[in-house]
Amino acid sequence: MDTDFLIRNWGLLAASVLLLAVVLNVIFQRLWQSPFGQLRRALTDLQERSLAAAKSGKFAEKAESRLDRMLQESAKIRPSELQEAKGVLQDARALQKIANDKLMIAENHVRRIIHEEFPPYKQDRLRERYLRQSAADRRPFSF
Repeated sequence: MDTDFLIRNWGLLAASVLLLAVVLNVIFQRLWQSPFGQLRRALTDLQERSLAAAKSGKFAEKAESRLDRMLQESAKIRPSELQEAKGVLQDARALQKIANDKLMIAENHVRRIIHEEFPPYKQDRLRERYLRQSAADRRPFSF
């Protein structure tokens, strides 16, 4: 490939670069929309929601322990500070409930992708691998 060849065939070189960009875009789109791509995205969301739920749980525990300490020493604490701590605890519990609800939604989304996109012989293995198990799940039916 010398400069004379490139000067004569510059259009072919430009078209090959554009074709490569289009082919790479199509490949990435197919991978993104594949069952494993959908599952990967849902698992990433599930992991983020799980971390947020754990963080909100720790915040609620800290707010509860702070309120308990304040209630033990209520004679030394102003009532406005006690009321503020109670409000913080209520807010923390509300945020914890919201985070847990979002976690359940993300788990349900992963469960739905596994059910809709994968064959039945892979579904149990994927559920065991990616979803947390509860004691009620071991029984066939619970009332």
